[in-house]
This record gives sequence, C-alpha cells and structure tokens, in this order.
Amino acid sequence: MSSMHFVFPNGIQRADFIRRIFIDSPALVGDPLRQAVDLLILELEEAEASPDSDRDNAGELLPLQEVASRLGILGVEFKDSHKDIEGSWIQLDLADNSSGRATREALVARMAEAAEQAARETAVTYDDSLIQRLQMLYDRGRREMDEGRFDLAFDLFYQIYHQAPWFFKDDERVYCWEELAFGYDSDDDDMDKAARCLEIQARLQPDSGEAFLNLGTFYMLRENYAKAISAFLRGLERNPSDEFLNFNLAQIYHTWQAPEQVLDSIDRAIAKNPDRVINWKAKGDLLFELGRYEEATDSYTQALDRIEDEWEDLRVPLLNNLAISQANLGMEEMAIKLLHDALTLDSTDEDTLFNLSTVYGQTSNYQEAYRYSQYLLDLDSDNVKAHHNLASALIGLGKLPQARWHLYKALQISPDYEPVKETLHLLKRMKRRGKITMFDQS
Repeated sequence: MSSMHFVFPNGIQRADFIRRIFIDSPALVGDPLRQAVDLLILELEEAEASPDSDRDNAGELLPLQEVASRLGILGVEFKDSHKDIEGSWIQLDLADNSSGRATREALVARMAEAAEQAARETAVTYDDSLIQRLQMLYDRGRREMDEGRFDLAFDLFYQIYHQAPWFFKDDERVYCWEELAFGYDSDDDDMDKAARCLEIQARLQPDSGEAFLNLGTFYMLRENYAKAISAFLRGLERNPSDEFLNFNLAQIYHTWQAPEQVLDSIDRAIAKNPDRVINWKAKGDLLFELGRYEEATDSYTQALDRIEDEWEDLRVPLLNNLAISQANLGMEEMAIKLLHDALTLDSTDEDTLFNLSTVYGQTSNYQEAYRYSQYLLDLDSDNVKAHHNLASALIGLGKLPQARWHLYKALQISPDYEPVKETLHLLKRMKRRGKITMFDQS
C-alpha cells in the first residue's frame, strides 16, 4: 500500500477533486453507480458549505467505497492538516495492484496538467485580484498591530492564513506572527494567544525551529519549564543542531539539576557553532560545578582562544574561572599568573581581587592575601567575603584581635553567612594553636 496527499484551499475544491476521481473515471462509464456517487458528492459539498450541520452521512458513503475498490483505492481520509500544514487535505491509500498503480499514474498526470494550467493563470488570478486583496488585509492587520489592537490584527492575519497560507511564505510576511506573539506577550501578557501565533508560524516554516525557540523562551521566563522543554524539543526535531535551542534547553536542565542532559545540549550547540564563546563558557561553568576541573579548564581555554571584539567583556571572567579551576587542580602558581593577567586588564575587578586573596591564602602567602583583601575592602567596605578573607589572612599572620574584629564586622553585615561563623568558632577553640586558613572559595 502507498499513500498520496493532496491539499486544497477549501472543502468545495476538495469535493470537486473527489468528483473528478470517482465520476470522471473510466471505471464508471455507463455504470448506474455514477449517478449515486454524483448525488453523494453534491451533498458533501453542501455539508462543506454548512459546517454547522450535524448530519451523519457515513452510511451513504457506501457507493464511494464500491467505486474505490474498482480503482484500487483502499482508503480515503479527509484531514484538516498534514505534517503541521493546515488546509483541506485528502489522503488516498492505494493498493499495490494494477488498479492502484493505474489510479496513481492518472493522478500524477492530472497533477502535471493542473500545474501547467495554474502557471498560465497565475499572473491574472493571483497578481491582479487575489494577491491585491490579501495584501490589503495584511496591511490593515499590520496597522492594527502597530496601534496595539492585537486581536483585530490576529483576525485579519488569520483570514489570510485560512484562505491562502502560501501568502505567508514570503520571509517578511511570515514574521508578522512572531511580532504579534511578542505583542501579546509584552503588552497584554497573554501567553495563550502568543503561543497560538507562534504555532501558526511554526506550521508556515516547517523546516525551521525558530518559532519554537521563541515559544520555549516565553514559557521559560514564566518558569513553566515543562512546556518550555517541550517547545525546545519540538524545535530540535526540525533542527537538531540549532545552537540556541540547545543552549536554552541546557539552561533549563541546569535548573532542574540534570547535568548530563545539560552537557549534551551544550555539546550540540558547540557542534553547531564551535566559535561561539558563550557556549564554551557555559560548558566550563557546569563542569566546574560538577567538580570536573580538568575538563572545565579545557572548556575555559577553548573560550579564551576564541574571544574576539564582541566577546571581549568575557575575557576577565574567563581568566578568573580558568584560574580557580587550576587552583583546584593544585596549580596555584599558574592560577596566580592568570589572575594577575586579569588584574592588568581591570585593576578594580572585585572577583579578581577576591580570587587573588583566596589563592594566596591557600598557598600560605598571608601577606599577599591580606593585601588583596584590603584592596577589595577599599572598593567595597561591606563586602562580607573580603572581610572573611582578610580575617583569615590576619589569623595566618598571628594578628588575632584584628581578625576577630573583621569577623564580627562581617556578621553585622550578613548575620547568616556560615563561613564567618565557622571561622569564629575555630578561632575561639584553637586560640593560638596553629594557623587557621579558612579562606572563602565560594
């Protein structure tokens, strides 16, 4: 068995197609069934013209079934859409026998003739009448949208979409659905209508995941992660390597504590665009959180190697992240060098000063740890972590009263900050027994 699919602008033309198959077929020449089939198709046309009718004509379809068997047609199905494309569809299931093959050949030949006729008539029918009328509706819809009357704009655009979806195949026109979705989302905060617009855009762009990217982002911003994941996955079905879909999906998986799915999504984004710095940074950040510092080091290095003008603002953060990854691998000297490189680029970067004080403290270089903690406090006197690191350096230098003052100052600023409480507790217990190196690494 094989299937053929045909789409028509409306049900009337679809019924006319059925008439041509069943009545004009040589299989019905001189056959008394011909009149019965003709009457049945007329009733089908009337039903299409009166969609509110509740009549059930399933039993009356028997004449069509008898003729279909002679033509090798195993099934006829009316559909409202096929492969996400709306319209008045017919699916014909054809038998793999001489009758079915003959019907297929006849239909293919008829399609070729119809295409030639359409090519001859297009200039007159479309350019001179239909396109002008559709363009008028479209222009009015845009005016309504620009004025913030989104429901009126939707109604006008939907009239066009229902009558002639091909009108939106133009790249500029199809994005009116995206604009309308953003209008509903930002001005009316109407997610349901925004989603409907993007679903229509998705049907009009069957090879693109762009509409699903926006749809998923809308849901993600509303913390509706289940629907966001569904939208991103639908987009990835169309374009598995889309870096933005993969990146956004990774962000959600990260929120849901699903690291392996995150890494898979980021890797697909990197495969699509290996030169995008932010993807390498995202991978490094996740690997760092997982304690996989060697892999994180590689990802941060890849990101730094690819930095160009548009990503220059990420150089200092990346140098910091790479430095701390290496410090966790026991490569403190290399980490300190990288942090000084970062400080050369921005001498007031608070993360760099904090990380320098931390790494110097970890190497028992308490004088340098004290110096960079003090630099940080000069910039931000209420920095709790700087007070804590400064206190730890002072403990290492044996200056316990000053250390205790900074710890109490930190508690005043942030009473619930646990590292300060732990250091105070140890300070009280150990007094002068050894040196305490409780440098903050968070």
